[in-house]
Amino acid sequence: MWFRSKASYDLTALDALNEATPMILAEDFRHIGLNLNAASSADYTLTVYASDQESRPDLTSAASATNTYSAVEVVNKDTWASIDWSTWIVIASDGFTRYEINDNSARWVWVKITTFSAWTATIQMALDDNQ
Repeated sequence: MWFRSKASYDLTALDALNEATPMILAEDFRHIGLNLNAASSADYTLTVYASDQESRPDLTSAASATNTYSAVEVVNKDTWASIDWSTWIVIASDGFTRYEINDNSARWVWVKITTFSAWTATIQMALDDNQ
């Protein structure tokens, strides 16, 4: 029998530098999509993070052997260009862009603002396992 699990989260609460979205428990899903809808002269940079550890990582502490998390690569689904974890997602105009988080085994995922000067946007994360 074919069954498809799916979950969607509205992550619009970001409004300050270094603020992060809630961590999403993604362990039951292989595919993680990120939709960004920017408006009102948006100008910000986002970094996507993931962790495979059992417990929720502590973002107030540095990543370590006992607090494992890191920035991950995403793919722009409009251009199919990979965006390396060190390049980040840069939004400097209004518009809608879809991304796929390029990590098929993450337990926890979240998004963090890494630069910020103007912000009006909607962020949605969709999880899917295609099974």
